[in-house]
Amino acid sequence: MQIKKIALLFALLASARVFAQSGEEPFVPEAGPDAAAHSAVISSIEIIGLKRTRPHIARYPLERFLGVAASELDGNAVKAAVIDTGILEPLEVEVIPVDGENAVLRVTVNEKWSIIPFPIFSAQSGGYSGGLFLADANAFGRRDQAAVGGFYGSGGWSLAAFYNATPDRKVPGWTTAFSYRQDERKDLNSKGETLRRFKNEKLDTRAGIYYSFSEYLIASLDFSYGQVRLLKDADPLARPEDGARYLELAPRLGLRTSKWDGYLLSVKSASLSYKWHWGLQGDSFHQVEFDGVFQHSLVPGFRFNLRGAVLYSPRAPVLFESGPQVSGTGLLPAMYSAQSYGGISAGFEKYLFKFKYGTISALAGWQTVLADGPLSGRESGYGPAGGLSLYLSRLALPGLSFALGYNIKTRLPQFSFNMGMSL
Repeated sequence: MQIKKIALLFALLASARVFAQSGEEPFVPEAGPDAAAHSAVISSIEIIGLKRTRPHIARYPLERFLGVAASELDGNAVKAAVIDTGILEPLEVEVIPVDGENAVLRVTVNEKWSIIPFPIFSAQSGGYSGGLFLADANAFGRRDQAAVGGFYGSGGWSLAAFYNATPDRKVPGWTTAFSYRQDERKDLNSKGETLRRFKNEKLDTRAGIYYSFSEYLIASLDFSYGQVRLLKDADPLARPEDGARYLELAPRLGLRTSKWDGYLLSVKSASLSYKWHWGLQGDSFHQVEFDGVFQHSLVPGFRFNLRGAVLYSPRAPVLFESGPQVSGTGLLPAMYSAQSYGGISAGFEKYLFKFKYGTISALAGWQTVLADGPLSGRESGYGPAGGLSLYLSRLALPGLSFALGYNIKTRLPQFSFNMGMSL
């Protein structure tokens, strides 16, 4: 399952904006002391505090506020746009009148530490993995993300490299990635019993292009080539007959918006993706995936979280089944394997306190999951879940999380602890 953790790392580095939150009080800038200034509109943007980031890269997410009346400008919306960059922390938002018709939006920021050799550790019920990566979340001052490093865990080891070029001013972004891993794969059922076990190695190369139609809508198209080879094993269990070589084509469409309440960044997003897997050696299959997130701040520092996810791939062969993390729930063992999933998670998250480098929050809720595969058959689970999360404000990387879920149907708890990988 190491390859799934690598893919998760890459996705998080490319979207660290979701996890990078400061903990400042809400602030709405004033437009000025007189009525003329109050009626002015934002005609230019000034950003103070940049050292490495290119000015047009920092200014681009704020251009949506050009033409907005100073009296209607929401300072928290400005801060949310800055936080969404993933590399900048907003310190102060001001509106400076120029004349009766024009005003300057001045934003003072702090650049986060972005070039970091950082350890990664993940532990779940039944396994662990750790690694060391050198990452840059602001490569060349362009908000590009790059990482190279490796994992070692209870299943095996892996190496990976990744580069993601962020789109800018109607210019498409692109991404490329390489990974190699060797491990002993173990597939469990919902009761934690081992149903399948075999050793294998996997090589995967990927390239893609994506385009931002607006600050809310983005489309991407990924291409990949890879191969899986079965290794000698003294004690295999339900081992596949042969390895695989494949080509994949995966278009994706995503919507995303965010709002800052002064403590937590609430995200509303939806993504729909399709994957065509062409088996050069082995079977071909299709896959459809949907993931939706609805977070709403009820009062500052206290929000409602709702997530729904579906993965439908009824003909996926053994080597390309998925783990339960795609369901957005934590009720099944981390080494569970199935072809299709559906999951719903709902609950509340409360800001607890902040310190110099981040914000700590607690969350609790209810989860339901459905899985379907040839080995376990159709299984379902439901139960409570909760945990703690640390959102970093000075580092352009994900933070720490601890989660605990209890599957009432199997009467088994599932826990996870992640450092630098998942929240």
